[in-house]
Amino acid sequence: MPNGGAGNCSNCKHLNEKNDCILRSVKIQIPHWTVCKNWNQDDKDPIGPLYAIVGEVRNGAVSYGMIPYFEGQRVDTVQQADGDTTVRFTDNSGEIHEFDNVKEYMDFYEKYKEQ
Repeated sequence: MPNGGAGNCSNCKHLNEKNDCILRSVKIQIPHWTVCKNWNQDDKDPIGPLYAIVGEVRNGAVSYGMIPYFEGQRVDTVQQADGDTTVRFTDNSGEIHEFDNVKEYMDFYEKYKEQ
């Protein structure tokens, strides 16, 4: 199973011993499966979003990709009983959001960014 390679949050100098990203002031829930463009850079400002590395199962085939966190919350995939994957996250107000696939989440994310 792949991970973010050497450039994931678990190897970043911005991650402290409590798995907090000191650059972004965000708890990194799964450091080996989280990446960003600031990885080990001396930048003082975050560049782009954090990305969760996720697997998506469709028709029995797995693909891996990166999807952006939502307002500092990790977005993840969950395999359903039928074998396919849904995308799920809980926002800062505690509301659970669920999407049938990564594309639906990305459409939602892009619309949110435009607001």
